[in-house]
Amino acid sequence: MKRSVRPRTLFATPTPTPTRLTAPSLRHHSKDMSPEERRAAEVNKRIDQALAKAARAERLKVKLLLLGAGESGKSTIFKQFQILYGNGFSDEERLDMKDSIHNMILTAVKTLVDQSEEFGYAAQWSDAEKKSAEAIKSLHDGRRNVPEGASLIGPDEAANMETLWNSKPVQDCWVRRSEFQVIEANGEYLKDISRIGSPKYVPTIEDILYLRVRTTGIIENALTIENVPFLIVDVGGQRNERKKWIHCFEDVSAVIFVAAISEYDQVLFEDYSQNRMVEALTLFEEICDTSYFMHKPMILFLNKSDLFKIKLQKVEIGSVEEFSDYTGEAGNFDDGVEYFVEKFHDKNYQPNRYVYHHVTCATNTDNVRFVFDSCRDIILGDALAESGLSG
Repeated sequence: MKRSVRPRTLFATPTPTPTRLTAPSLRHHSKDMSPEERRAAEVNKRIDQALAKAARAERLKVKLLLLGAGESGKSTIFKQFQILYGNGFSDEERLDMKDSIHNMILTAVKTLVDQSEEFGYAAQWSDAEKKSAEAIKSLHDGRRNVPEGASLIGPDEAANMETLWNSKPVQDCWVRRSEFQVIEANGEYLKDISRIGSPKYVPTIEDILYLRVRTTGIIENALTIENVPFLIVDVGGQRNERKKWIHCFEDVSAVIFVAAISEYDQVLFEDYSQNRMVEALTLFEEICDTSYFMHKPMILFLNKSDLFKIKLQKVEIGSVEEFSDYTGEAGNFDDGVEYFVEKFHDKNYQPNRYVYHHVTCATNTDNVRFVFDSCRDIILGDALAESGLSG
């Protein structure tokens, strides 16, 4: 049942004061004007026309806000928009991401080595695996002590990482990854680490989609989709970033809220006492109750569906304390999705607002294209109605 008491939102939401654009008025008819006045009137007319054109273009622009907790996949969806509807990523841009990918992998492998030792698995390492572990632990994160022009991960580092990744202790540790902080996409990188450690390595589009760089501040991307101007806005999802969100709330056409459905048994990066899915539900509740969005389309992306399907076979939803009320079939994908969809719908206290939901895999370009095509008409219809241009 839905609660009748509306929760107190964390976001201050003052009612914005509408501004009105007025054009300069003319004091005389053209026949009464001097040549100088006629020239001034013509300039005023052109200014009026330019202002009217700019105002109409602004009304037509669709502002799409991506919100969600940290590591939900918002930024991956943001990159997918650039791939699908923008200019993609140039060779130079892809090469610029090489260090970030290498650093992400190195951080993950170091974490796996440390956790293998903490769990007591390291005692099972062979001599070769111990040697690889020591070599990895001696490496510095970032580009410290890395010669100019050299890669953070070269063939030797890649070989050590491959040895560790294929070892039983690290694989046993990886199975328990929900118990510590490591980015899931590293598993995809480590399966192909010899390619990534090659001196000629240039990140592929898939590599870029797997890259996780924590979003700080606000990132915007202006795109034209089916001849309609869109402004896509991505903001940092960690708690300390959310105070910046309020600056993005005005003139929003629709909100896409991204939640990682696979993270029902994980805790926050910034707060080990808080379950990630509980955090997403709480945040969604606050956003739904924000006055800026009372009459805006709310679109829910339950993301990381591929990882959710795998995790269901290992961790039952009902075994997690926060979701012990789950009554669906254990390991059943559809039952699990339905359960979490209902959880999110219960956080929407506006009886006249429908929350549109989609199950997504942000690293799958075809899936993102299909899902966005499905909800684009909803976004455009509301934006046109709001602008008064729907006819």
